[in-house]
This record gives sequence, C-alpha cells and structure tokens, in this order.
Amino acid sequence: MPATNHNHPILVVEDDQAALAAMCEILRQEGYDVIAADNGHKGLEYLLNGSPPCIIVLDLVMRGMDGWEFRNCLRQNPKLARIPVVVVSGSLKTAPSDVAASFQKPINVAAFLDTIAECC
Repeated sequence: MPATNHNHPILVVEDDQAALAAMCEILRQEGYDVIAADNGHKGLEYLLNGSPPCIIVLDLVMRGMDGWEFRNCLRQNPKLARIPVVVVSGSLKTAPSDVAASFQKPINVAAFLDTIAECC
C-alpha cells in the first residue's frame, strides 16, 4: 500500500459526479489526500481559504465557472499561479498550454498517476 501524502492535498475540480468520484478514488488508493470540488467556484474558495495543494486536477467544461475562467483566476493571483495544474477533459482541442499535463477522458490512469507523482 502506498504511503499517505499528508503534506499537501490534491485538489480535484470536476462537475461530473461520477468522474469526480472516480478520480478521487484513484488518487486515494495511491495514498494521496484529496479535496473534491464539484465546480470552479468551490475550488477557488478552497484555494483562497485552505492549505495550498501540491497540484490541481481540473476539468475545462463545467457549469458556472468553467476551467478556463478558473485558470484565469489562478493566473491573477501570484500565490495560486505557481500551483501546477493537470487538465482532464472530454475535449482537448484547445487545452491551455501552461499546464503540467493534459489528459482526455477516459484517462490513461498509469500516465495520470505518473504525472501526479512528478508534481507531488
């Protein structure tokens, strides 16, 4: 069983409940602490009030504040702009170029976990 990473959690921002649950479970099985946010507003609220995560896993297409708007908010805050972001989306035709990695759904779990391990 992997060691638990209690130093910095991983923030997963995803509005699809099934995808959110699946990603959180995959990460927890690897021993990571995970914070789940089911929309961009909740993710941003956590970032402004909680401990900084080691990485943000972000969907681009969400109701309310989408991943693009969320990303713009991060860029405007020097403290938040340094946090690596991994995009997980159903369509990566126009994924941001300034992210640690991008994965199209359904994700390659091994590659996804390798990326998370590199950033955390």
